Amino acid sequence: MSFAFYIYFIVPQLESSGKAYQATGRFLFAWLIFTAYMCIAAFRVSRVLFILFVVLVITFILLIVGALAQKPVVTNVGGWFGIATAFVAWYGSAGVMINTTFGRKIFPLGLHKVDAVLPK
Repeated sequence: MSFAFYIYFIVPQLESSGKAYQATGRFLFAWLIFTAYMCIAAFRVSRVLFILFVVLVITFILLIVGALAQKPVVTNVGGWFGIATAFVAWYGSAGVMINTTFGRKIFPLGLHKVDAVLPK
């Protein structure tokens, strides 16, 4: 939603200055920082969540490079990685819902034993 707001309301004002690509790269870089530390935390939650954030980090890197270098091919590859991110997210969310509903592991998620790590 924030990217849609940025594209529809901010980019049109920046296009006349020719700095929309730089601003887009910086905007995506802020999300890369968030995604990177979420990736580190996800390592202790589940393999699926960690893979999701790794693919998302790659997506953001490609989109940032594509925007800053003004290379549409790199941006398109980043878009494909974004689609891959969506598939991993769908698998993970389906796994959580279906495994919880049936009370057993149908979709392997690679869950870590969080109870043993967290203080009581």
